[in-house]
Amino acid sequence: MSKTGRNNALTFPEFLTERKIPFSEREDLSRHTSIRCGGRCSVFVSPHEREDLIACVEFLCRGGYPWHLIGHMTNTLPPDGETDAVFLSTRAMQGIFPSGDSTRVRAGVGGAAFFRRLLKEGRLAFPSLAGIPGTVGGAVCGNAGAFGYETADAVLSCEIYSVKSGKVYTVPWEEMRFSYRRSRLKGEREEILLSALYRTPAADREWAKAEISRFTALRRASQPIGEPSLGSVFLRAGETSAAYYIDRLGMKGMRVGGAKVSEKHAGFIVNTGDATAEDVRTLIAKIRERVREAYGIDLTPEIRIL
Repeated sequence: MSKTGRNNALTFPEFLTERKIPFSEREDLSRHTSIRCGGRCSVFVSPHEREDLIACVEFLCRGGYPWHLIGHMTNTLPPDGETDAVFLSTRAMQGIFPSGDSTRVRAGVGGAAFFRRLLKEGRLAFPSLAGIPGTVGGAVCGNAGAFGYETADAVLSCEIYSVKSGKVYTVPWEEMRFSYRRSRLKGEREEILLSALYRTPAADREWAKAEISRFTALRRASQPIGEPSLGSVFLRAGETSAAYYIDRLGMKGMRVGGAKVSEKHAGFIVNTGDATAEDVRTLIAKIRERVREAYGIDLTPEIRIL
């Protein structure tokens, strides 16, 4: 990215270098997404501090640059080829701060690392959430859930940066508008999660260990664990899982290029080794078309498609 944005004397890489914010140019996005496909972005940025993240967003907005905020990209499908967009990653924004019966967690902390810490401290009251991949930021924004529990069950409040006003403020649980796989932050470009305050009361460590083992066994038995995927591709259709309709139509094993509907779980699409992002998008479109024709149901993607 050699050009300068509107009203900026520095290019974005020059700005990052000046502030000593880690970045790379023409970064291979397939290295960062769990489905292992996609092209290259103009600049990939990994700020460590919230002040640097905010400074980057302000620079990009002021200069008119296209940008995407990402975490571990466990449910994000990037584009193929070369993209001019900046990918702004939160994964270096680490920090877990316990206080009494609650714990503040920065957005870039991986869910697995966070829940391991809680288990070690005997404070893991929601073990079903421990196996969800991705960052805390992604889990809160999409209200990730599993086995009857959602992130909303554990969150007390969120620390949010307003892109429009430039202010940082705390949003209580009741104003986060949590619902099935949604929050006020899902799909938003006006607000960015910086950290979340979780409810972390004391919990029996052996009970939590046993529950994690039980949920892990259930996942391994029913999901393509170990294969490159983006997790569940579609939202439920009412009270019925999308996988139910996909399976009934005999689409397990259906392929487009290197992308395939998992034979273990019809709600997952896996990369068999050489899938492109276009393969995945085309397969998603074919699934949606078949389900729409057969049942009159328009499946909604749960994953984020850039």
